[in-house]
Amino acid sequence: MQTTKLVRVWEALAKADPLWAILSDPTKRHGGWEIDEFFASGVEQIGSLVELTRSHCGNFGNGSALDFGCGVGRLTQALCRHFNSAHGIDISSSMIQQARKYNRHAERCEYHLNESDDLELFDPNSFDFICSLLVLQHGLPEQAERYIRGLIRILSPGGALVFQTPSHPADESDEAVSQRVATALPASDLQVEIDVTGWDRAVLAGERREIALKLKNPTGSTWPSREPPHSYPVKIGHRWVGEKGRRGFPDDARTPLPRTLGPGEETEVRYHYVAPTTAGAYVVELDLVQEGVCWFSSRGSDTCRVAVEVRGDKQGTEQTTRPGEEAPNQGSAGIEMHGLHRDIIVEVVKSCGAKLMHMRRDLLAGPEWCNYTYFVTK
Repeated sequence: MQTTKLVRVWEALAKADPLWAILSDPTKRHGGWEIDEFFASGVEQIGSLVELTRSHCGNFGNGSALDFGCGVGRLTQALCRHFNSAHGIDISSSMIQQARKYNRHAERCEYHLNESDDLELFDPNSFDFICSLLVLQHGLPEQAERYIRGLIRILSPGGALVFQTPSHPADESDEAVSQRVATALPASDLQVEIDVTGWDRAVLAGERREIALKLKNPTGSTWPSREPPHSYPVKIGHRWVGEKGRRGFPDDARTPLPRTLGPGEETEVRYHYVAPTTAGAYVVELDLVQEGVCWFSSRGSDTCRVAVEVRGDKQGTEQTTRPGEEAPNQGSAGIEMHGLHRDIIVEVVKSCGAKLMHMRRDLLAGPEWCNYTYFVTK
């Protein structure tokens, strides 16, 4: 799921100090990286990574490789030493422009701007080797999960996928996080009936509205409404889908259920939302989330969709945080950091028909996180 905020952050970093944004050595800030030294670090890292992946996953083809979240191509170019062709993909157009400028391998190295919330620009079974390091952690967990599914889809049979992402903060015990994951509602019960007849079909850009939504729990599970430690509550959220299917992340201002909702029960929710700041035709997608676990749609549930016209552009730049708040989970380059628990990743890999060969705990995400690198075959 694409996010304007995340693109904006990476665009700013690409224009200010792109090499440091990719490889955040504190001694190399403000243009301190030498180009040859920067790309040489990628050659060394990919050489070790390919060798390590073969030790866990066995032999795989050397036809085509993909660097997911390529930035300026530090790892993408290094892949050309091991594969007939290498592709890099990134959400920042400025990063892609610089990657093409630095490209030393002509047609063997190709870069793609990813303007959608998926990997549909690539055909299934396209790559013998896929790697993604220090990338998935910057999107919300539901986005990381969708991308992992997409990466498995485009991995060739017999190929290898290696990716890294934090599991949970280092100060949160494995037992506590595993308990949260174990609290997940069954996938078969991630369904909801939403009555949105009161949603305004035309709104002003940037306008804040309140409406009444009716929810029904048609499943056999009880949806909790209380915060931890009592339970992991179910809340309602939404996202705006613009032209060409480009999406924004669900609104951070998720609305809790007014009460615990048992099987077959209904309730009314007073729901607040803010319209996009740019005029146009949109579709609003309404979804439920079990906090700390997953969005219903990430487990295959359909979202409720409403067509809305946004009228008149709002002047000014959208804030990345609310007044008086700091952006959460900031990494070393001022970019948000999020975890996706290892138990969820194990489940995702299995559900996609792939095989997790090894997961290795390391410090790639820094000492604040319990981080793993995963080695997957298909």
